[in-house]
Amino acid sequence: MSKYFKIGDDIDDVRYGFGAGQRLKSGLKVFGKSVANVGVFAVTEVLPAMTNKVNKMAEDTLKDPNAKDELKVKAEEYLSKRK
Repeated sequence: MSKYFKIGDDIDDVRYGFGAGQRLKSGLKVFGKSVANVGVFAVTEVLPAMTNKVNKMAEDTLKDPNAKDELKVKAEEYLSKRK
């Protein structure tokens, strides 16, 4: 089972639907599934990648000898909350 909604058949319904009502209903279905797919992508792909990137940046800040003490304190606080 795919984590995304399939919209191929619904697009065909928009193209070849009988009457404006059926096409509108199919178009709204395609729109809703597209919005849901974007949300699923954001939650399953983007957020974990962003979290990993921020964690790496905080760890790099702690290792950087030129980083200001204030930044190191904030990085330590962030990392301690993440554990």
